Amino acid sequence: MKIKFLNYFILVSFLSCQPKISETTEVISEIGLEKLSQNFKSPSKKYHPETWFHLNGNNISKEGLKLDLQAIKDAGLQGIHLFNKAGRTFPNVKPIKILSQEWEEMIRFAADECKRLGLKFTMQNCPGWSMTGGPWVPANEAQREVVETTYHISGGKQFQENLQIDSLYHIVDYDYKDIQLLAFPTLSGDDLKPYNPSKIETNNRLVPWQDIFSPNSKLIVTRKTTRLDKPLKEYRELGISKVKNQETWVKTSFDKEITLRSIVFPQLRHIITGTNYPRVEVAIKVEALINNKLQEITTLKIPDANWNDRRKYLTLAVPETTAKDFKFTFLGKHAIAPESIRLSAKPKLHNHEAKAAKVLRRLKKEVLYNYAENTIIKPETIINLTDKLSADGKLTWNVPEGNWTIVRFGHINMRLTNKPAVPEATGWESSKLDKVAIENHLKKGMIGNLIKDGGPIGDGKLQGLLIDSWESHVPTWTINSEDMFKEFEQRRGYSLKKYLPATMGYIVESTATTTKFLRDLRQTMDEVFIDNFFKHFATVAHEMGAEVYTEGAGGEVLPIDPMRYYGVSDIPMTEFWYPKAPSDQNEYAKPIYNAASATHLYNKPKLAAEACTQVGVKWNEHPFSVKYLIDYNFAKGVNHLVFHTFSHTPQTDVNPGSSFGGNIGFPFVRQQTWWQYMPDWIEYLSRNQYVLQQGEYVADVLWYYGDHFERPPFDLDEFPKGYRFDYLNAEILQEKISIKEDKIHVENGGDYRIIKLRDSESILLSTAKKLKELVTNGAVILGDKPKDSPSLMDDENDLEELKSITDELWGNTKIGVRQFGKGRVYWGQTIENVLQEEKIAKDVIVSEDLDINWIHRETKDAHIYFMASKEEHPVDVSLSFRIQNLSPQIWDAFTGIQQDAKVWKTTNGRTNVAVSLPENGSTIIVFSKSDAKPLASKITSNNQTILDAKTEWYQIHKTNDYSKISWDKDDVKASKSGDYTFHQTGKEVVKSIKVKKILLQNNWKLSFDKGWDTPKFIEINKLKSLTELENEAVQHYSGTITYTKTFEINELGKSKTIDLGEVANIAELWCNGKKVGVKWAPPFVFDITDKIQIGNNKLEIKVTNTWRNQLIFDNERPKNSKKTWTTARPKNNETELEKSGLIGPVVINIVD
Repeated sequence: MKIKFLNYFILVSFLSCQPKISETTEVISEIGLEKLSQNFKSPSKKYHPETWFHLNGNNISKEGLKLDLQAIKDAGLQGIHLFNKAGRTFPNVKPIKILSQEWEEMIRFAADECKRLGLKFTMQNCPGWSMTGGPWVPANEAQREVVETTYHISGGKQFQENLQIDSLYHIVDYDYKDIQLLAFPTLSGDDLKPYNPSKIETNNRLVPWQDIFSPNSKLIVTRKTTRLDKPLKEYRELGISKVKNQETWVKTSFDKEITLRSIVFPQLRHIITGTNYPRVEVAIKVEALINNKLQEITTLKIPDANWNDRRKYLTLAVPETTAKDFKFTFLGKHAIAPESIRLSAKPKLHNHEAKAAKVLRRLKKEVLYNYAENTIIKPETIINLTDKLSADGKLTWNVPEGNWTIVRFGHINMRLTNKPAVPEATGWESSKLDKVAIENHLKKGMIGNLIKDGGPIGDGKLQGLLIDSWESHVPTWTINSEDMFKEFEQRRGYSLKKYLPATMGYIVESTATTTKFLRDLRQTMDEVFIDNFFKHFATVAHEMGAEVYTEGAGGEVLPIDPMRYYGVSDIPMTEFWYPKAPSDQNEYAKPIYNAASATHLYNKPKLAAEACTQVGVKWNEHPFSVKYLIDYNFAKGVNHLVFHTFSHTPQTDVNPGSSFGGNIGFPFVRQQTWWQYMPDWIEYLSRNQYVLQQGEYVADVLWYYGDHFERPPFDLDEFPKGYRFDYLNAEILQEKISIKEDKIHVENGGDYRIIKLRDSESILLSTAKKLKELVTNGAVILGDKPKDSPSLMDDENDLEELKSITDELWGNTKIGVRQFGKGRVYWGQTIENVLQEEKIAKDVIVSEDLDINWIHRETKDAHIYFMASKEEHPVDVSLSFRIQNLSPQIWDAFTGIQQDAKVWKTTNGRTNVAVSLPENGSTIIVFSKSDAKPLASKITSNNQTILDAKTEWYQIHKTNDYSKISWDKDDVKASKSGDYTFHQTGKEVVKSIKVKKILLQNNWKLSFDKGWDTPKFIEINKLKSLTELENEAVQHYSGTITYTKTFEINELGKSKTIDLGEVANIAELWCNGKKVGVKWAPPFVFDITDKIQIGNNKLEIKVTNTWRNQLIFDNERPKNSKKTWTTARPKNNETELEKSGLIGPVVINIVD
């Protein structure tokens, strides 16, 4: 096939009809160290986290809104994202009809309160959270999908009949519209029904094979399942799993020979057992009995899925095989539980549903077969009968001789609604492929009504609009039948019309041609989604004065470039769940690195995240519960939290109040026991977010997605430790990359050393040209030699030029490297080998035994490293950095204190810094020009190493009996007496430290808040968890317990600290009537040097626990005597209590 283009079209094949990036971004200004240091101590409000704010159902009150928003302000949060979702009726609350005038007044009140309180006001763009729809969307502007109806007829006669379509399509809501009517000679096997085996043998009799293979079995299909009409509980739980440690096999036999070409499974989420997605580690070995010998035909790998893969079947192609007996063996570590498997003679392209952009799955491009001539549609035989179809569906056609297949292509309203919304606020999802639909949704729907002059959120009150996570499947057609044809031809330069059968899995002209066409279709769909939905949404939002937050879609559930759609958003937004994602595979389900790469390369200062979305609310949550998780995601690139979620409680006399609903959502409520300590937590988060938004991200590798529009790699895919990367897409490659000072430079972004290609066996000519330009000027490239273009846009002349370029850049050996111009091209090697060959040292070295994560950012005069430990015990560790001629400082995000690192050394062009991290601890290390010198490179005491800057040194402390070292400027403090030796450049300085310990574990007075059936106060002989005390009300107490004690000091040393030991869960310390501070994370150690005095001293320790114990207790109270109310309380069989209160041991350390 040969396709000619205008020259300009060739040059912009990837970029046609796209805005220049400079239109949507701004340069991030550089910041000096002095300003960085000053701002870190007290970041401005714009660096503070935000929170989602959910109105649940019809339960809203102004009194509750006022209290909630004041609580959010007092917490130090920057603002809210307001949602109105479905929810049950709350007691003693007057229902408010959503979208009514009364409801609008509630929204006005909330927006006015936000303005009064200085809170940023953002709204989800429609009721519910998914995703852009409502009762104002007409069926003819709703989200559309292609439907095909196939007819097989005999020729040599006049055909004059109605072409029947599914009776459902005649229902008005479906809004059926024809696209095109095509006919072509019937392919071999295409008119045959699925085969029904006459005999089945197996080693696994749990599986109902006869019903599964029979095309006559009754299936019940719902949104979430495809099931046989019979109880199969055990099979549905176990699936097709091993039998006595042997792989399951099944042998199907037929009375006569059949020709097998394809196997069809239900939707992947309908066959995956449990929540084992997106990776599906299942393969099916297909064998056939040929000449009385069982021969392997192929092994079919089930492609990776996505969490919402519930709408399209999975078709696996089999090399054409004729036999009476076929054996299928199920391999792999996962189990699947299909209740329908169709064995078919129909010739289909492997995994065609994903290749046609109807669903996001791994493409399995490597599966290529030679199809027989009689199974391929010849383009010249396709007849367009559209003009012969009447408006009422009657076809009049003089059919040529032979057997013919007719396909009536149409499109329908997908009948998806915004959800979960209350009934009066529910309507169709608007089309995502048409600008007019999204514009009408915003301007004529809820937001447009609210933002009009004088409206509830008008006059500048609306500052942000949110597109929450994509949950509305994959639309495949425009609202007007011809528009998709126009979009395709305008962007690709050739007509889509004759290739429509390929979108059904037919092979048109050849496997190569069909595969290339489908790749071009995926690119077109990508561009239309981004231009007509994401970009146009932002355009309209900007007209309304709102910036746009865009949540997960591409690379997660939508088959589009996962960076470009973030590139047209103001604030890209990903998500992370607590304690884990709904998927058993957790991080595989959420592509955070794609979002982070978009943030870095499209010059967005913030990567927001829907943060700590909880599955399984227990009411035992507190800030430290999620510290490890937040820090870990900071290290992945997130730098702006939007918590999920603060739930509106309309009642003013309930505790703890509404949760999100069900058992989801981290429980932010104004009556949360620890809400008064939110500002302390927010300070920590804001300081981290501030530094992580400064300068540029530092990485060595750009990992190119490739030109196939394939699903991106997963976050946990292999990459060498000690290095970081950014993903790279075609738009950034073509528009923003150049060579600057011998590095690969991204305009308004960072500098990189290597471009790693993915799936480079076929690339576009435009990509090859750009790579040649970069290598000529000094770039280093790693990737296999391209042999073809993946697109029909590159014609025969283009392919010759492509070959010429690749022959220049690559050799023909299996492994090699070639110098070209100032750069080099590597192939057949790992990225780790190339990094070593290029003498690119690891950015960070830390022992691989430790779970410590990091991220590196660079300003004009500083390097910032955020280090986060996921170790459950304290760890002393040497961190080695690719930094020289700069001095390190330790910045404490808890306090804002910045001080020079004390234990460090330079070695082999690196700087090693030894630090002590508490359990799940984190630290910020900032390198800059300074005269500061290390105090030591190693500290020992009593023949034990306390700290050591030796590369990869570490020690984990599983007990509390070890020496802890800290500094106040240059004054060293220790937790144990002894001689401490400071080793530095061959010298040893010994410092004797005497520590006097005063144990305060006994004789405390405890007082409680009123109203919870506890005594006003109690006295205890020894500190222990409240749950171990005798009084039942005390055992179950939730709130703040005040511990008081007086003690005597006869001498004062240089410094005094108090270690509270174990605390459940937050401690506020007062000494002699003066507040010392608040700790919400271990270690619970306070400096009381300037608070303690000779003689009598009084300690007051306010310890705050969580709501769980009281909620468990309240389950036992009679209905009319309950003291709590919430929407997600513990179940009656949940009776185990959480540790609670001040447990200790409490020790005062006086250092001489």
